[in-house]
This record gives sequence, C-alpha cells and structure tokens, in this order.
Amino acid sequence: MANEEKPFDPTPSRLQKARREGNVARSPEISGFASFAFGTLAIFAVGSVIGTVARTWIERAVANPDEPNPVLALLLAALVGAVFVTAGFGGVVANLVQTNGMTFTPLSFKLDRLNPSAGFKRLFSMQAAVSAIKALLAFGCALAIAIPTAELVFVRGTGTSSIGTLDALATIGAERALGSALLVAFVFAIADYLLVRKQWLKKLKMSLYELKKELQENEGDPHLRGRRKQRHRQMISGPIRSVAQAAFVVVNPTHVSVALQYAPPEIGVPMVLVMGIDDNALRIRTLANDLGIPLVENVALARSLWDTAAVGKPIPRETFVAVAEIVTALYNPSRARPQLRACPELVEG
Repeated sequence: MANEEKPFDPTPSRLQKARREGNVARSPEISGFASFAFGTLAIFAVGSVIGTVARTWIERAVANPDEPNPVLALLLAALVGAVFVTAGFGGVVANLVQTNGMTFTPLSFKLDRLNPSAGFKRLFSMQAAVSAIKALLAFGCALAIAIPTAELVFVRGTGTSSIGTLDALATIGAERALGSALLVAFVFAIADYLLVRKQWLKKLKMSLYELKKELQENEGDPHLRGRRKQRHRQMISGPIRSVAQAAFVVVNPTHVSVALQYAPPEIGVPMVLVMGIDDNALRIRTLANDLGIPLVENVALARSLWDTAAVGKPIPRETFVAVAEIVTALYNPSRARPQLRACPELVEG
C-alpha cells in the first residue's frame, strides 16, 4: 500500500511485534561510536603500558638482535589485542541495546539480494548519497577541530629538543584529537539514530484494514476484558474547559459525551480529554457546539469509551478501528463523513 493509505501511527502491539521479529530502529553510527568510544577508553587505560612494553622490546631487540624476547612480544600483542576486543565489545553492546537484546529469526534466502542491478541502485541511491555527505561532513568537523591542536603541538615541539617534552606534547595532542573525534562522532550518531527511528516509525504506519485486523487478533485478550470491567466501575470525568482542545466529541447521543484530542504528529493516537454522562454530557456537547467542534453520534463507541477509556490517556486499543473511521472521514474530504450533530438546540448546562 502507498504511504498515504497508512495515516495511522503504529500501535504498541505492532511495535512490540516488529521488535520481536528483529525489525528495530538500528543505527550503524551508534554502534560505530560505541566501538570507537570503548576503544579510546582502552587506549587511555593501557596506552602508557603499551608504550613502555614496546619501548623495552625495541631496545632489547636492538641491543641483542640474536636474542629475541618472545615474552615481551606476546605481552605487547595481548595489550593491543585487548584494545581491539574492547572496541568490538562496545559495538556489540550498542547493537544489543538498540535491538532490546538478542533476537533469533529464521534464516531466509532472498535471490533479489544477488541481483547486481539492485546492488548498483543501492550504491547510487539517495540513501548512499546522504551517507557519503554525512561522512564527509563528520570528517570535516573533526578535521576543523583537530587542526588547531596539531598546530599547537607542532609550534611547541619545534622549540624544544627534550624527549620528555615531546612525549608530553604528543600525549596532549593525541588526547585532544581523540576527544574531538569522540564529540563529533557522538553528535552525528545521535542525529543518525533520530533519523533512522523516524524512518522506521514511518514504515510501520498502519492502514484502516491493518487496524481492524489487529483488533480482531486482540479481541480475546483477558487483560483488555479486565480493564473494561474495571473502567466500568469507575466514574471518570475531566475538566470541562479541556473541550476547547478537542478535535471532535463522540456522543450517545444525549447520555454520554467523550471529547477526544487528535493533533498529528504530536498526538498520533487520539487522547481522551474529558468524559461525562447525563448533565455533564450536556455541558460537554453545549461547549463543543459553541466552539464549533464536530459532534459525532456513535452510540456503541461512546459507551465503549466511557467503559474502557481514561482521561489524559490514549484511547483503548479496542476502540482504534471505530475512532480511526471517524478520523479518516473528518480528515479526508473524499470519503463519506460520519454523522455529525450541530445541536443548535443545546443550552449551557
């Protein structure tokens, strides 16, 4: 289906199902940043030890070329390997956090992935161009920050011949360069994750048919039945002035009134503002009528919202389809509009 036919934000159950199937908002930039950060921390932790071991190994190798020192060589290799292992561990942790743990999905073989034309399309796609631009921009930012540090180290280093001073300057330069790179990588990783999550939510948008199908699958949920019974025993209302923020009011037609707020993308799922029965229902309808807010007569929906909904919360899942039909009709002029009541005869209660 085209995206315009899926105007509704994904429901919590759809998001949970996507995550169970391994379909999550996963940014490679986040994993790359975590790997780089963990590796940098490891370098700072064992860098001096690596330098000492390397210097000792080289000095002994030069002094006694016929007597190799495998112990120092193995120790140096282990320390360097520990840095790479730590960096890899950081990337794995970041992936696990993004995917909410390990997800096992059945293996599938897709022939279309072997199609070279599809590979060339991906190589020269808009997404590849955006990735290249982001990489160049990140490199430029890191370079712009690192150049002043390099100049400082070079200027100070040319005026001294002390090995200790040169070593200290090199350490300061490395620390500043890595810190600058970390900062730039962090900013770009967060920006990339937000973009990936936005695209992920867009792909999971639902059509009216999908909402109906999900409702049928969840009808037998015992948690929903228990919540309906609990809400039925409670008298729920809200501040009458909240009606001014409503997109429409569902009526029954005189005994129950429920004002709903819907303002995508900020409020993607309609939220209950205020509910009332009898006299309070009349007050809600009167205020909505004075403000020009549509009154939609739907007896079954009004009763269901009164029994199951809570003020200040999104509408219950079992009412998604009925409310979605109203939203679709109100926001799509090409479709048949729901039954609206102007209620000019109402007086303020």
